[in-house]
Amino acid sequence: MKLSNARIEIEFCDQSGAMRRLLDKKTGQAYFNNSNQLAFRLELSENFYQESFEEFSWRQNGDGLLLCWKINQEIDVRAAVQLLEKGCRFTASVENRGESVVCSLEYPLLDGLVRLAEDGSDSLAHSYATGILCHD
Repeated sequence: MKLSNARIEIEFCDQSGAMRRLLDKKTGQAYFNNSNQLAFRLELSENFYQESFEEFSWRQNGDGLLLCWKINQEIDVRAAVQLLEKGCRFTASVENRGESVVCSLEYPLLDGLVRLAEDGSDSLAHSYATGILCHD
């Protein structure tokens, strides 16, 4: 699965929904190359994390994607990825139909970050569940 506009290209794994690559099309810079299958991290009780799922599905939604992970009979994780003029927006939620306590959800998980500047002055900020900022 891929989303692309004039500025960026985002690649996702078809089987897991994991974000594989974020490419700046203007510079050709890939900010990370993720080979990990983990798409999200769900904290169900303090210090108990769920990263696996029973089923994954996705569908195109205009110039974005809707993703859904069935964790078990009671819990679904849902995410929407929407392209913007100069970037993208991620939103994620948990549908809990049972008695489990959901403490937190992390999406997307980023792995395989690459060096942006040779002199080490690069930085990448991924604020908890709200966005990502790359600076070189």
